[in-house]
Amino acid sequence: MDSTVTLDRPAYRLSDLPGLLRIGRTSAYALVRSGAIPSIRVGRRHVIPASSVAAFLARATEPQS
Repeated sequence: MDSTVTLDRPAYRLSDLPGLLRIGRTSAYALVRSGAIPSIRVGRRHVIPASSVAAFLARATEPQS
């Protein structure tokens, strides 16, 4: 199974996160709400920069000390 995530766009909608990270919708919304994945509010929409997703994945895969 390939576990790599390809970030091919500069930003994503909040509704894109579950499919991108292979997590549930509720978990994706909780990650954004808690600030674990920073987002930008544009009107009523949350826009998630690809760099925020990449940073979250980097933190999640760091070895715990």
